[in-house]
Amino acid sequence: PIYFPDALAVVSRHCVRANEKHNPGQLLHWSREKSSDHADCVGRHAIAVAANPDALDDGQPEVVCRTWRALADLQRWIEAKHGRGEKV
Repeated sequence: PIYFPDALAVVSRHCVRANEKHNPGQLLHWSREKSSDHADCVGRHAIAVAANPDALDDGQPEVVCRTWRALADLQRWIEAKHGRGEKV
């Protein structure tokens, strides 16, 4: 068993939908240059979810968008640590 299988599946589907929207016709990949304000967006999505757990952002659940942004922020933090030769 793995932690959070349903949550990870929903975030994975979100990645596919976002790729189709922002990179139509391209293989699944993260277009990092298109956004870098992940921490700010986590806060914005968190506020929206606190106000309405079923809130949508461009048709997508805010709670899923918040999770994707948090993972993006975590990934950049890990990469920065590794870039400085630090372990995570």
